[in-house]
Amino acid sequence: LAGAVVTLTLALSWGGGTYAWDSPRILGLLAATLVLGGGYVWHSRQQAQPILNLRLLRDPAISLASLAGFLTSAGMYAAILYLPLYMQGVRGSSASGSGLALTPLMFGLIVTSTLSGQIVSRTGRYKGLIMGGALVATAALLLSTTLSTTTPLWIAVGLMVLLGLGLGPVNSQLTLAVQNAAPREQLGSATSGNQFFRQIGGTLAVSLFGALVNAQLAQNLAAKLPPAAAQLPAPMQDAIANPNVLSSPQATGQLEAALARLGHADLIMPILTALRGVMAGAIDHVFLIAGVLVGVAFLVTALMPERPLAGRRAGARVEGRQAAATD
Repeated sequence: LAGAVVTLTLALSWGGGTYAWDSPRILGLLAATLVLGGGYVWHSRQQAQPILNLRLLRDPAISLASLAGFLTSAGMYAAILYLPLYMQGVRGSSASGSGLALTPLMFGLIVTSTLSGQIVSRTGRYKGLIMGGALVATAALLLSTTLSTTTPLWIAVGLMVLLGLGLGPVNSQLTLAVQNAAPREQLGSATSGNQFFRQIGGTLAVSLFGALVNAQLAQNLAAKLPPAAAQLPAPMQDAIANPNVLSSPQATGQLEAALARLGHADLIMPILTALRGVMAGAIDHVFLIAGVLVGVAFLVTALMPERPLAGRRAGARVEGRQAAATD
């Protein structure tokens, strides 16, 4: 199982960037993923208590909740990874300021996670909260595709609050849905399996988004750079296309010094401006894909069956026995 996860992660991280998608290394990693994954499926079917009990996925409540968690993790990781990059690389915030940009998201997430728990404890209904949260998170991510170098700061902060408000009930109530559907003796396995699929969704999203950003830089940066930059040596071209130039003062200083040695110190500001514009477009694409994935999660949760909470089922049985005894 670990081998299948590692080979798939490496294939998605290296594909299209370090190695071509049709290179022997990437194809070999994908083939290894299929062999190792298939081997684990076969092995788990022979075990009474496998590490990841795939038999639980026969229950649509568990399988659909796990799939929804897998997809929504992509949206959360897109914000956690690329909002700070947007704030520091595109808007020029400090490292500490870009980290603080996640505070509004976490604030919204904590608020609705707590409130949704209170609502479920009173009503016993959780599906509507999950669907509503997924819809709000989808809207927030799609609206985040409008972020640019000139977007007012309050709009970026507001979008992160909105995203957190949407993700709060999704994260907490999907776990509840799985625990409520699992047999009591399989409760731990079902919960850990749900968390496993979320972590894998986030891990693969990181690889996918990283490859996307690198591809956007490779495709669009040259057209945005001043003509004189095209005459620079190949190593300098690679240094210009490095996203760290926007987020690391040290990398920026090294690039500026290298340009000065070549007699092109005046190119540093046009290069940084071009990088910021291309990076903003790449991050917009990340939020677009994340929004689509969370939108699919909304459709998945619409298909998920909602069952009475286990405690309420037990209470209903007690009340029924009491009524029968009274009769």
